[in-house]
Amino acid sequence: MGDEALTPAHKFEYRFLKQQVDNLETERYRYDARPNIERELHQARNELKEFVRKLRTNGIQIWTT
Repeated sequence: MGDEALTPAHKFEYRFLKQQVDNLETERYRYDARPNIERELHQARNELKEFVRKLRTNGIQIWTT
């Protein structure tokens, strides 16, 4: 443990969570944004942060950009 690579499933989930955060951040500033967008964005960020934290705890290196 220490320098393990991401599995294809982890890569897919990471990309999905990151894309979800990116899309919500873009929508946040739209004039016609959904009323709960701030809550959804907060939840998506927390899910991404928790996913990355669990991977790092298990010794999987993930570099966020």
